[in-house]
Amino acid sequence: MGNQVGSDRRLSRRRFVAITGAAIGSAALSGCAEDLDDDPDDEEEEEEAETHTVDVMVEDENGEPLPYARIIAENDETVEGSSEEDGTDELEFDESGTYTFHAVYAEEESEGEDVDVAEEDEVTLTIEGVEAEEDDDEEEDDEEEDDAEEDDADDEEEEEDDE
Repeated sequence: MGNQVGSDRRLSRRRFVAITGAAIGSAALSGCAEDLDDDPDDEEEEEEAETHTVDVMVEDENGEPLPYARIIAENDETVEGSSEEDGTDELEFDESGTYTFHAVYAEEESEGEDVDVAEEDEVTLTIEGVEAEEDDDEEEDDEEEDDAEEDDADDEEEEEDDE
């Protein structure tokens, strides 16, 4: 009888350990399952939420856009870009804070402008001492108009000479 009681206790301990172990394992696995259920896109959205975008416009003192100007925003990190043909660019910042924006065009630089990228989403930088160059197409149009005017003037002179 003594052996049977000891045997029952060992069996009870084994059952206890097995049941407890199963319960702990199940709880651990259910916790892991919750982690596995987390959508990885949620984490990306959280990271994207911290990114700030600022639209930058670079112009001359007459308000004309300056294409291909170098844009620099400085803080603990430096973010750089280049304006498109319409004088604009979009800069993205991984960290919020106040950045000093500058633009450089034809060796001239704008004054620094402090911008809190978490609060402002647009900035205009003006570079004084330069003018936007006319587009080649516009120059050709102007030359064609000048040529047409000269031809008209020549025609008028010929008509006067004929009279």
